[in-house]
Amino acid sequence: MESIPSAEASISLQSEPEEEGSQLAALTTGLREALEQRAAVRQRLHEVQRMDEGREADELKKEVAQQRVLARARVAFYQDRLKQLKKDYASDVETTNAALGVARDKLRVDDMAREDYDAMDREVLRSKRDIARAQSVIGRALGANAASDVPSPKGTFLERLGV
Repeated sequence: MESIPSAEASISLQSEPEEEGSQLAALTTGLREALEQRAAVRQRLHEVQRMDEGREADELKKEVAQQRVLARARVAFYQDRLKQLKKDYASDVETTNAALGVARDKLRVDDMAREDYDAMDREVLRSKRDIARAQSVIGRALGANAASDVPSPKGTFLERLGV
């Protein structure tokens, strides 16, 4: 009976970011933390490998080897999510280009006012610049080998990406 956890015990699951625009920041932060964890596990593995042979050392080596597998999987998870986000941004660019093409056609047949088209054109151009910035951050994050190499996305473009 003593080994049964109390009713107060709870399990908390990591939730998705509330805003779509914050996903880039959340994923780069997650990647940075995963790379830090991987580096710490590597350091611990080197220390454990220098230990004298024995039952405790063998168990510790197995434990650290399992932690290493988990740390690598965590890094791979965040890298895969960032790659998918980069593809999603590329799809967003295609969608905005298509919407601008439709607006251009409406402008030609006088189904849209020139002012509305110009406003949409400015918005699409700004959107493309924001997406290019985000893709640049993702590219640098995917090329990172250490936590210190992962860029921190900053700027108002993050807020606009959520729209």
